[in-house]
Amino acid sequence: MSPPTRSALAPTRALWNLFLAAVVLRLLLLGDWSLWLDEGATWAAATAPTWRDKVFADYNHPPLWWLVTRAWTSIFGTREAALPAPAAILDLVAVGLAWLLSLRLLVPALAPRRGGFLREADDGEGHRIAIWFAGVVAVAAFFLEYAHEARMYPALLTVSLGLSLLDLRWLDRNDRLSLVLYAVVGTLGLYTHYFAVWPLIAHAAHALWLSRKTRGQANGVNARPFLVAVAVAGLLFVPWFLYCATHYAGLAKLAMDPFVVLLHAV
Repeated sequence: MSPPTRSALAPTRALWNLFLAAVVLRLLLLGDWSLWLDEGATWAAATAPTWRDKVFADYNHPPLWWLVTRAWTSIFGTREAALPAPAAILDLVAVGLAWLLSLRLLVPALAPRRGGFLREADDGEGHRIAIWFAGVVAVAAFFLEYAHEARMYPALLTVSLGLSLLDLRWLDRNDRLSLVLYAVVGTLGLYTHYFAVWPLIAHAAHALWLSRKTRGQANGVNARPFLVAVAVAGLLFVPWFLYCATHYAGLAKLAMDPFVVLLHAV
């Protein structure tokens, strides 16, 4: 099977309408509510006097989101509508990624060549279900709520969807670029939120399962290169963990072991 063609991935009119609805719903009343406690922490980190204060503002979350909001607020200010705007934008990106992921999983022509995905013709049923799925993501209250908060959760969602797409890309192409991109996006995810460890673990477990299931087959899956990419993302996260381990008392003002805190967060 050849890589997905542009025509197979071309958005339909229904998808454009759903995306327009998603834009309106995420921008509607974006700045009408005052910041609540956790959003206040985002504001405090984004407006900290030095970049070092921003990077090490909070042990409970990795530093990438504070840097994103600082760069954003340096241009657009810290008004109620400006501070959550990056989250709303990333939530819109997640709508598009959710559609692409559903196409990869549901449309036989776009399914990965390895991994035992459905390859039989479906008379367009996969495309129709993918539109419905994108519609759910576009209008679901759960996603809209986090799109209106000045927090890192839409970024975590976007990274998780991106990792899943790169996992399927690797299964399809078995190329080095997919692995490099996976390691980079995985690292960005870990520095966005500790919960990014879960898609990394899930994809690694899936690769191991496929490797065992397809052992000896001509088009089998060798999990080792993929596990190396996951390990690289984990190793690039070690500096942040070591900093927390050595400076935790000053950050948290609590006498708690950093390993316990990381396990609690995960």
